[in-house]
Amino acid sequence: MTDEVSEVRLQALDSVRTRLSVVWVSGAFLILLLVAVQTLNGRYGDHVQEAWTWLLPNLMPTLGTILAGVVSTAMDPHRSRSVVRSYFYLLALGISVFYLALVLLTILIAPTGAGVTAKGAVEEMHTANLWLGPVQGLVATVLGVLFASKQKRDADKPGGETGQPEE
Repeated sequence: MTDEVSEVRLQALDSVRTRLSVVWVSGAFLILLLVAVQTLNGRYGDHVQEAWTWLLPNLMPTLGTILAGVVSTAMDPHRSRSVVRSYFYLLALGISVFYLALVLLTILIAPTGAGVTAKGAVEEMHTANLWLGPVQGLVATVLGVLFASKQKRDADKPGGETGQPEE
C-alpha cells in the first residue's frame, strides 16, 4: 500500500512565487500600458481620473502583496526549502490568469465608437466591479497564503534537516 503523502506532487515555494510574480507583473504591465495609451489617445476624455481610480485598486493591492513576498525572500540569506502542492499552485495560477483576463476584457470591451461617451465607458468599467470584486477577493486569499505566509525551513523544525515536507 503506497503512502498518500508520497503521491502528492510538490513544487518549491520559491519557484511558484517566481512564476506567479512573472504572470502578475507581465499582466499588470500590459493592462497599465493599454490604459496609458488609451488615456493619451483621449479614450477617457475628461474622465481620465475616474478610469485610473477604477484601474489601480484592481491591480495594485495584489501586486503589492506579491512584491512584498518576493522582496522578503530575496533578503533572506537562506533559500527557502518550503514546498507547496502542485494543485494549489495551479489553482493560484488559474485564478490569477482568470482575474487579469477579466480586467483586460473589461477595458477592451467597454463601449467605444460613435455616440459612446467617455463617461459611459468609465461607468461600464465601474459596473465590472460587481464581478471583479469577488474574484479579486479569491485571488488575494490564495496569493496571500503563497506570498505572505512565513514557514520555518526544515533546519528550523523539530527533527533537523530531514528534507521531508510536513503535512
